[in-house]
Amino acid sequence: MKKLFLSLLLLLPLTMMAQDDVIRSICGVRFGSNFNSCRTTLNNKYGEPLYENDGEELCYSFQSVNGLQYDFLTFTFSKSGRNTYLNQVELEIVCETRAEASQHLTEIVNAWSNVYDLVKKYEDDGTAYWCGGTNPLNSDRYGFIIELARSELESYPWKASITFGYGDGYGYGE
Repeated sequence: MKKLFLSLLLLLPLTMMAQDDVIRSICGVRFGSNFNSCRTTLNNKYGEPLYENDGEELCYSFQSVNGLQYDFLTFTFSKSGRNTYLNQVELEIVCETRAEASQHLTEIVNAWSNVYDLVKKYEDDGTAYWCGGTNPLNSDRYGFIIELARSELESYPWKASITFGYGDGYGYGE
């Protein structure tokens, strides 16, 4: 009995460490929370959103998270009947050039590497991106990705972003 108890005591710290990087919330809202509760929390924190889209998206502009100023914070919700669930958050910095976006990407990587262990990976074209955290729905997948990508904005065609997410099709890595 003493050996079993001692074994459990030795395994407990390992179990706790394995759960330390599970992403359950960001910007003060929990993943899986409904649209209205997230909107209330986020409006109290950031003011009125830049836009909201029929219970599916909330977007705030020019906000600081984890010591960095982001141009856009976009909170995306999935719907099941009348219920909504927060399943993705993208924090992005938009840029005029790829070089500028690359500089901001380095800033994002540095800021979040102080919070999570990051794994550097490469796209087929050699572009680096980073993954980290653990997806709470699938411990074999990452909870977020930091990447350089094309933006939807004509005057700022590049972006550096960190995207947290776990809904269908979300979660990163193998």
